[in-house]
Amino acid sequence: MQVIILEDEPLAGEKLQHFLERYDSAIQVAAILPSITATVEWLQEHPQPDLILSDIELLDGNIFSLYQQLSLRCPVIFCTSHDQFLLHAFETNGIAYLIKPFSFDKFRQAMDKYALLRRPLVSDELVRQVAEQLRHTHQPVYRERFTVRVKDGIILLAVEDIQYFYSEYSVTVAVDKQQQKHLLSETLDGVMELVDPDMFFRVNRGEIIRLDSIAAMTPYFGDRLSVRLKGITRQFVTSTSRTAAFRKWICR
Repeated sequence: MQVIILEDEPLAGEKLQHFLERYDSAIQVAAILPSITATVEWLQEHPQPDLILSDIELLDGNIFSLYQQLSLRCPVIFCTSHDQFLLHAFETNGIAYLIKPFSFDKFRQAMDKYALLRRPLVSDELVRQVAEQLRHTHQPVYRERFTVRVKDGIILLAVEDIQYFYSEYSVTVAVDKQQQKHLLSETLDGVMELVDPDMFFRVNRGEIIRLDSIAAMTPYFGDRLSVRLKGITRQFVTSTSRTAAFRKWICR
């Protein structure tokens, strides 16, 4: 952790440095700067520190003019003899306002506040663990049945009974294991969003087939594949753009 001290009184600067060492010996005081000019020059040449301990009235002016020259992202603990700047301090980057002379206990409380604000609400490790658990435990819920309108009302068609889907003249049809055809209200795109992609694959623009219904595959023109389903005479041909993905799908 790196801190800079903005203080034009040498003894006050040394006291703040001593308090920092007493609070945490690992804290590094990068600079003690007595003026606005010196602070601007230092910040232009170095990365912004983690924290600034700052008096308000420095050798060449009021510290708030610094905010008009530079965009500071780091928090500030104000250490001053003036109490009239309290509101202004918290309108900038102020997180604590210590009135001189102040004790180490007051200083420690201000530093504890900084440490609390700096601490993430949830640790990165906890986020990683939760994400890993969700990745392994989250299982998408896929459609188990479709509703099909028939002459006498509505029936339920179980997905496990469907061998393939196809679209013809903008109408989507599901074909079951008994070769019965059922008209669906969903589009073929909609069907693919509802069914398990490990079980169904869209082999071309107009057909979706079921994995465990595949009986055989043979090479077809243009490096495509001709697929035959169990008990089905219909020929299913993979499109050129989907053939590579289909080969990977059947080998999972």
